[in-house]
Amino acid sequence: MKRRILLLTLLCGFTFAQEEFSQLEDMLARGLYNSAALVAGPALVEAYPEDRRAFELYARALLLSGDAEAAADAYGAMLQLGEPEPVTASEKHLAGLIMAGRGDPAAAAELLEAAFRESGEYRYAMDWGRIAWEAADFSAAEAAYLEATATERGSREPWPQLDLGRLYLFSDRLQEAAEAFEQAISIYEAFDTGSNLPSPAYVEAFFRLGQVRERQYALENDPALLQQAADNYRNALIGDPNYGPAQAALERLADSAP
Repeated sequence: MKRRILLLTLLCGFTFAQEEFSQLEDMLARGLYNSAALVAGPALVEAYPEDRRAFELYARALLLSGDAEAAADAYGAMLQLGEPEPVTASEKHLAGLIMAGRGDPAAAAELLEAAFRESGEYRYAMDWGRIAWEAADFSAAEAAYLEATATERGSREPWPQLDLGRLYLFSDRLQEAAEAFEQAISIYEAFDTGSNLPSPAYVEAFFRLGQVRERQYALENDPALLQQAADNYRNALIGDPNYGPAQAALERLADSAP
């Protein structure tokens, strides 16, 4: 009987601990970064001062709240608990984001790639691409976004294709940019539930496609391309009537018309 009571007590303690960790994770998922950093995070590490995961979550909360230096301190405290290097994919992802936040995107991108390779997580690939681009490693950024499109979530999200299109547009790879933006639009339309306002990615994809057509018109002088540009700007405004860049582009086209 005593053994059974002890087992139940341990089980209850474990369940309560899991709930505390899950509560902080939920706060981060819902964007309650300041509350997580100022209240829930400190409470968690105080309750579990020997738990590496508690410090990882606290550091992540601090980073998301905008305090990269405090996040680095909490991350350093985590490394003192066991292995002195990031071990899990989650820890490597956090280390990469902290490093990027402290001004070293090149080294950060390497850690983020490692986190993705280990986990296959969509959001790790997207962060890898973003930070690689920040480090001006455009081939790595392209590789990251392509990897993101191949994940289960990424195959249903317009964002990886939108980011690919942005990268190709930035590099003047216009045809590839147009294809990526068109793919972003198609993916959104294929998986849109119709229950919410259009994704900002969907709106921007139309706008960026308009920019591609304008650049192609400047090279080829084909009036059909200019008409396509205007049509895409209008499509962006159908998605979001207040989308300023598309409004400005249409006004500019109207002012420059012969």
